[in-house]
Amino acid sequence: MIKGIDISHLDNINWDTISPDFQFIWCKGSEGYTEHDPLFGYRWNLLKSTNLIYGAYHYLLPNDTAQAQADNFLALGIDFSQPNILPPCVDCEENGLTIELITEWINIIQEATGCRVVIYSYPSFLSDNLKNHAWDNPLWIAAYQLEPPTKLGGFKTWIMWQNSQYGTQQGAMTGGNLDMDYFNGSLDDLKNFSKYKQKPVS
Repeated sequence: MIKGIDISHLDNINWDTISPDFQFIWCKGSEGYTEHDPLFGYRWNLLKSTNLIYGAYHYLLPNDTAQAQADNFLALGIDFSQPNILPPCVDCEENGLTIELITEWINIIQEATGCRVVIYSYPSFLSDNLKNHAWDNPLWIAAYQLEPPTKLGGFKTWIMWQNSQYGTQQGAMTGGNLDMDYFNGSLDDLKNFSKYKQKPVS
């Protein structure tokens, strides 16, 4: 498995001392229908000059429409056809989210970008809030444990695994407050995943 991290403006990153073991990074891009992460633009431009594979995620809220939230994410101006850019991702963990809202957001983004959306969530949310509903999309699962997760709601497998909330940018699993992730595959698989396209829209 390949190591990576995910960050928002709440995380302080010293790019000069970040572990060379990390091969990918997710950045919070947007939330709801108006908010953009205040550090997103700076970090996104910085990542263009690195060898990291990188992506952006949207934090979905239950009380804003899917269209308004999709428009907010698309306003980040990401060109997903460029090399080393991960597919768009939707963070589904807010109480009150519905299957219908998530599905509508996914469909809008997939049609606009031509990429399959990655779904981020955690086991109890998938089972309790979403009743084990599974989309035909790759899953990024949050499960803070030593062994790869097996409780995946209605999904059969995972592509990303957030396995710690207490890592450091030097690569340690504990001692900090950084989210640590694994990609389920080789580095070549990760590079190919950055080119992951959706099925044709009918």
